Amino acid sequence: MYGQNQAASAGVAGANNRIAIGFIGLGGQGFNAHVRQIKSHATENNVAMAAACDVWKKRVEAAKEFIGGDCQGYNRHEKLLERKDIDAVVIATHDPLHASITMDALNAGKHVYVEKPMTRYLDEAFQVYEAVK
Repeated sequence: MYGQNQAASAGVAGANNRIAIGFIGLGGQGFNAHVRQIKSHATENNVAMAAACDVWKKRVEAAKEFIGGDCQGYNRHEKLLERKDIDAVVIATHDPLHASITMDALNAGKHVYVEKPMTRYLDEAFQVYEAVK
């Protein structure tokens, strides 16, 4: 089984193996699909839902309340990306922002899941490709 040899003793994944995720974009897809789905499997996947970001404060507050725990809220993705404890981000913003936020996240050393379309233009796709390499 994948990752089986990386778990802590007795088959329990430890805190050092936990994936801390930040969510950027908390609209229909960001909140209703990603936040809800990841939360429903967070324990079994050893995921910490660490941060929520949206330009609309009402969405940030709703996501923080739903996620609970130590989830921090942001209205600028750059602030979220400054956090060294976040391993990965889920990007579900307005389509034209996908490429630029993906590049910001990659440059900050984060793993990225981005909604489709990843980019709108071919040159943006090549920039993302080069950053990932």
